[in-house]
Amino acid sequence: MGDGKKLSSLDASFLYLETPEMPMHVGSMAIFRLPDDFEGDFFEGFKAMIAS
Repeated sequence: MGDGKKLSSLDASFLYLETPEMPMHVGSMAIFRLPDDFEGDFFEGFKAMIAS
């Protein structure tokens, strides 16, 4: 946490309350499909967008 940002009260409470017996983390996964007429290299375009 070198950027100096403080946790929100909600984030701090999740961190404080989390134990090995009671994990408080949340995960999700989204699956997307490119349109059938998509042309190009999606991965290269995505990397370029993230890098900018």
